[in-house]
Amino acid sequence: MWKNEVLSPAKINLHLDIAGPGEKGFHPLRSLFLMVSLYDRLTVSEAEEGCRIESDCPFPAEENILYRTWKLCRERGFYRGGLSLALEKNIPSGAGLGGGSSDCASLIHVLRERSGEGISDGQWLELGAELGSDVPFFLRAVSALVTGRGEHIRPLTARGDFHILIVYPDLHISTPAAFRTLDSYREREGITHRWSLTEEDIIRIWEQREPGDWGFLNSFADPIYEEYPQLAGIRENLLTRGADFVTLSGSGSAMVGIFKDRDKSDSAYLLMKSKFPATYKAIPLDIIPYGIVI
Repeated sequence: MWKNEVLSPAKINLHLDIAGPGEKGFHPLRSLFLMVSLYDRLTVSEAEEGCRIESDCPFPAEENILYRTWKLCRERGFYRGGLSLALEKNIPSGAGLGGGSSDCASLIHVLRERSGEGISDGQWLELGAELGSDVPFFLRAVSALVTGRGEHIRPLTARGDFHILIVYPDLHISTPAAFRTLDSYREREGITHRWSLTEEDIIRIWEQREPGDWGFLNSFADPIYEEYPQLAGIRENLLTRGADFVTLSGSGSAMVGIFKDRDKSDSAYLLMKSKFPATYKAIPLDIIPYGIVI
């Protein structure tokens, strides 16, 4: 009987530009994703049958993305055995940090290693995309330009020349609800979407500019700040404490501060931690922690 333990990193969105919904209701995006050193811990063990999950995640087992990953792998013939899964959650849910998608990618990596030959990397990527729009990123890169519905991944050069604070105000924002808020805000304000940056602009800014000159945006920010003013307050606190760049990650509710100066980052951490216990220091990753890239 085999057993694997893997770390599932969080991601942050440094840029997230979202177009209006297409014919099938999906919103195309242009985004800059970055893996960071905040982790869930997943232990995967072989079992004779079924899939048993030990986790403090509030969802029933059948709704858990890990259970759905195992079930879909079984249906496709990618993996035929049972599993026992233990998940230690450290990445907050409903925070825009991709914890569930990262856990899914970790399990896919383990099952890929245990499945033997005959299943291509492309098939594993397609399976991941079916399970969640962020999953392909976690299977492929530590930093990337992500476009389409999240299925187009262009790996980028890793950077490690800044410090990250993640502030989670114990506020759960579901992604579907955030998209409804965005659409109604644009309709009310008469906003017609135009891409703020070309794909090449995003890459050039990431590779060449300092955080204070990034000029990245998050399309969710204005409507989410309007609905949840405390997030706008966190943004102002981080900027006041010396952050070079502050953004809402994904659809929220985690706020991300980028600092060039470590002393300012440490000072801001102490302040934010006193107000919001779920405040985390992090650094950008330069390698996927499971050590396998699909």
